Order: sequence, then C-alpha cells, then structure tokens
Amino acid sequence: MVSNKKTTPTIKGSAKPVGINIKRVAIGVTLAVVALLSLNYVTGIGSYAYMYARCGHQPVVASRFAAGNEYILPSQSGYGPNMFSEYYCTEAEANAAGFHAAP
Repeated sequence: MVSNKKTTPTIKGSAKPVGINIKRVAIGVTLAVVALLSLNYVTGIGSYAYMYARCGHQPVVASRFAAGNEYILPSQSGYGPNMFSEYYCTEAEANAAGFHAAP
C-alpha cells in the first residue's frame, strides 16, 4: 500500500527538519550589507564609482587632508580613491572649488 503522506526530511538521529533557517539567512544578509557599507566609508570607492559613471571618465581626485587642498589627475602617481577624497569631473571644477595641482 502506498502512503500519500508527505514527510519532511530530517537529519539522521534527529527529529529536527532540514531546511533553510530564515533567521540565519537574514543575519547573514544584514552582516554582508553592513560590511559593504563600511568598506565604502573606509575606502571611498562608492563615491569614486558614482563620479566615474557621472563624468564618463576617471574623475579628478581632490583632498583637503592636512590642509593640503590638492588635486591629483588620473595620469599622476598617487591617484586613487580614499576616505579623504572629493571628486570632480574636470581640473577646472577642482580649481573652482579651491584646490591646486599636487606637485
């Protein structure tokens, strides 16, 4: 005789059903989102990516760190996003904001 009863799979020797633990998934997703947001805050990569898309090319990176008020062009060494950076599409925009070219 064939039974039409549905059974939930269990771990051998346990009455606990096997399946997705929604709480653990939610906690994992939350931790991943927090980690990504923290990474953006520390590295500034999110702002850089936004300006890259907005400008259509690598933006000018400007920094007020240590009252330097300098900007770096994509062709210069030391170019890259960091948590102290501001971004401008053109060198003229960076100059208008009070920055000067880095030596």
